[in-house]
Amino acid sequence: MKEFNYLVVGAGSIGRRHFDNLKVLGKQAELLPWRQFDDGMFDATLKQKKGRIAVVIATGTGIRLELISRCAEYEVPLYIEKPLAYTRDQLSQIFSIPMELQRRSVIGFMMRYHPIVQKMAGFKLSGPFRSTLAIGHNVNQWRKEWSFSESYASDPEGGGVLLDLCHEIDMACILDPELRVTSVSCLEHPAFGGVDVASSISAQGTRLGLCTIHMDYLAPQLIRRGSFEGLHERFDYDFQKNAIVVSGNGPDCEQKLPQERNSLFLSLMKDFISLAEEQDTPFNKLFPRMDLVRNSCNAIADAWEKRRFVGQIEADLT
Repeated sequence: MKEFNYLVVGAGSIGRRHFDNLKVLGKQAELLPWRQFDDGMFDATLKQKKGRIAVVIATGTGIRLELISRCAEYEVPLYIEKPLAYTRDQLSQIFSIPMELQRRSVIGFMMRYHPIVQKMAGFKLSGPFRSTLAIGHNVNQWRKEWSFSESYASDPEGGGVLLDLCHEIDMACILDPELRVTSVSCLEHPAFGGVDVASSISAQGTRLGLCTIHMDYLAPQLIRRGSFEGLHERFDYDFQKNAIVVSGNGPDCEQKLPQERNSLFLSLMKDFISLAEEQDTPFNKLFPRMDLVRNSCNAIADAWEKRRFVGQIEADLT
């Protein structure tokens, strides 16, 4: 049987990570920088290798629809970086691809592989009334040799912190699939109009009660924590401390759940390889198969469309 091939479109930090991980996993992979992308060659490769090729899409969010449509034409399984799209119209077009292909494709919600998120998913609140998720960090400290002003993050169409850090929206939707975004308040930077550098999402659900999701590019030290509260118990998590605390029924119970970050990407990529190559292997119980994560994708698009800029803040965004 001929070897299965993987094309990674987009050579930014996340594209290079996926390419390197495919190599580590022993796969034949090719990295295609978007700035040097050749439409004709791409289509010819998909046609020639149909049935033994998969594509990882790691481009800017605003330019994914065309690639997804092309891959769908040749029934090519897809690993699509999050977020899938940022408007309901885009989502409708993307989810119009055949269901069979959706079932062989994944969205890059790799935080679903973190043991803290696994614990979250299994925790049931009685009488839930309040939940909070927060993530913030100075964007200039994220990556070496990286510039915010020259990145997709600074683009008013498809950029901004809400889309960049949308894992928190996905996590909320894991706990409450019926979560409904009600409003979003944002701050922008004077030099980057229309780009949210801090966003606060208000939502409501049957399993989370009143929910607030805060995210920003500004915090001097990384913050990534939250809590879920019910009438009789509370669940706190902190990714910086790699710990959860369950309280309310008896003494507080703390548990440490460390996880190396790239292992999350590797685990999701392993599952995608098994899916794309139709291997008979068990998947993570929160596996972000495309057809199974539409509620999260809808919530992200709803939040982006509901953004309301309420002020500005000056910060060093270079």
